[in-house]
Amino acid sequence: MKPTVVRPEARLLAALLALSEALGLWLLFISIRAMFGYPELLHLTVRVPPGVGLVLGLGLLAGRMPLGAPRARAGASVAAALALALIASRDAASYWQLELDGLALPASLGMVVLTLAVAVATGQAGAVGRRPSRRALAVACAAAVPVVPLVEMTTFGLSDYRRPADVAVVFGARVYASGRLSDAARDRVTEAARCYAQGLVDTLVLSGGPGDGHVSEPEAMAREAARLGVPREALLLDETGLSTRATLENLAALAPTHGWRRVLAVSHFYHLSRIKLECGRAGLECYTVPAAQPRPLPGLPWFMAREVVGWWRAALLVP
Repeated sequence: MKPTVVRPEARLLAALLALSEALGLWLLFISIRAMFGYPELLHLTVRVPPGVGLVLGLGLLAGRMPLGAPRARAGASVAAALALALIASRDAASYWQLELDGLALPASLGMVVLTLAVAVATGQAGAVGRRPSRRALAVACAAAVPVVPLVEMTTFGLSDYRRPADVAVVFGARVYASGRLSDAARDRVTEAARCYAQGLVDTLVLSGGPGDGHVSEPEAMAREAARLGVPREALLLDETGLSTRATLENLAALAPTHGWRRVLAVSHFYHLSRIKLECGRAGLECYTVPAAQPRPLPGLPWFMAREVVGWWRAALLVP
């Protein structure tokens, strides 16, 4: 008996059908989550209101529901995919109108391509009553765990939203026992000093915790900022910024006293998507600025892998 040969186009169809249902589950997840007060997830949500997200999510999952004829269920999924493609295209267009520095491709543009492909595949599958296997759906959902935050890091994170603001907050990174800044810390301070020199902010908040030696991260960053021409009176040191959330909570507590309303958050691209999530939780109007990297950061793959875990933890924690 000859083994069954699965043609490449059949594999592609099966993959697109699984992605369609995984996308439906994602829309249900972010919509239900929004109803309970969680901060908005970023570009992969393509800014759908919770009610609309619920309808589109259920539409994409219609093929797995026992109600109605297969063609009718497929039609509902096709309509949901096309509606999502339209919403994503509007999001992509508004993204380009911002005229950002360091512009990256928006994730919503990829969503347009994906949803159009899903609409075609769902229509073809509906004509023959086909739907993805549970195994294919499980694989698609598992793949989304690293893919969602990684796409956010490399689209939203690489886009520079700098603009005039009341204050810039610099997120700490390692300081060695000698008091020397790590490359990551130096990159962030340099970018923040550039924002100050451009007249975008009058104050830099340097946040972090202890260094490897007797010099803390904020103090070492303050020395570097002063070397770059930022006057000491423009620097405010937060010595208790032991985490991203702690830094932003400290900043939110200081904001009313200083009259700060708009914040620039300066860090590396892989960190900024999570910072934006946490800013929403802290009630801050925040715009992210990726630190330029004159050289590849040592350990960058590890930083990004660790950030995947941090991103999901920020996304799932109760506000």
